[in-house]
Amino acid sequence: LIQSATELFIGMQKKGILLLNACLALTPLGVNEDAKMWLPFIATLLDNLAMTKRSITLILLGNIARKIQTLANVKKFKQITAEHPY
Repeated sequence: LIQSATELFIGMQKKGILLLNACLALTPLGVNEDAKMWLPFIATLLDNLAMTKRSITLILLGNIARKIQTLANVKKFKQITAEHPY
């Protein structure tokens, strides 16, 4: 049984799990505009992950995360989509 958040995150790291927000809210423009600015970083990250040839599954939570599906390299990954759990 997991006893702390630290233990949870260390366990995920050991299993190769990367948690990444689809967007960082950085400006007063709102999360949708911030997501547009964040998308090139996500695209570069996925391009680099695709080169590893590892079996990777993207878990896309919410509408902003689903925008990741429009990126060119994303078809190389298994995908699971769901509503954001807020």
